[in-house]
Amino acid sequence: MYHGALVPNVPRHKEINLTKNEANELLSISKAYFLRYTNEWDRGYGEFWYVIKDKYGGIQEISKNYRKQIRKGLENCIVKRVSKEEIAEHGYEVYRKAFEKYHTNKSPENIEQFVTNILNSNYDNWAVYAKNDNKMIAYSLIDTTDNVCNKR
Repeated sequence: MYHGALVPNVPRHKEINLTKNEANELLSISKAYFLRYTNEWDRGYGEFWYVIKDKYGGIQEISKNYRKQIRKGLENCIVKRVSKEEIAEHGYEVYRKAFEKYHTNKSPENIEQFVTNILNSNYDNWAVYAKNDNKMIAYSLIDTTDNVCNKR
C-alpha cells in the first residue's frame, strides 16, 4: 500500500497480468483506492520516473555542479552500508523528521511499526552520518531484486 494505492512488490520490468476479477478482489481485500502498476514500461508506455542505467562512466559523466555538491557532501558526511538493526535503532528520528516535511494526510508509523517493518525487510541498507557528531541524518533501503535497484 502506498498513498492509498496498491502497488506490486516486484521489479518494474516484471509484467503484471491480472484479470478484472483478480484486480477487484485485491482492491476489496486491501481497501486500496486503486491498483498502480505498469506493463511494457520500457517500451515507451511507462512512467517517466523509471530510469535504465546499465553502466556508470565515472564521476566525469556527472555535471560539474553535481560533482561539487557530491564533494561537499562527502566532506561533511560519511555514507556506509549498515545492518537493518542499525536503521531500526537509529533511523526513526530521521524518518519522523522527513515525514514532517511531507504534505499528506497520512500519519507516520509509530516507532514500533517502524522497527518491525525495518527488521522484517530484506533490503540493502545505507545510512549517512554527519562527520561532526556521527549522528545518522539519512538512510535508504535499496531493493536489488532481479538485478534492479529500487529505493524503498
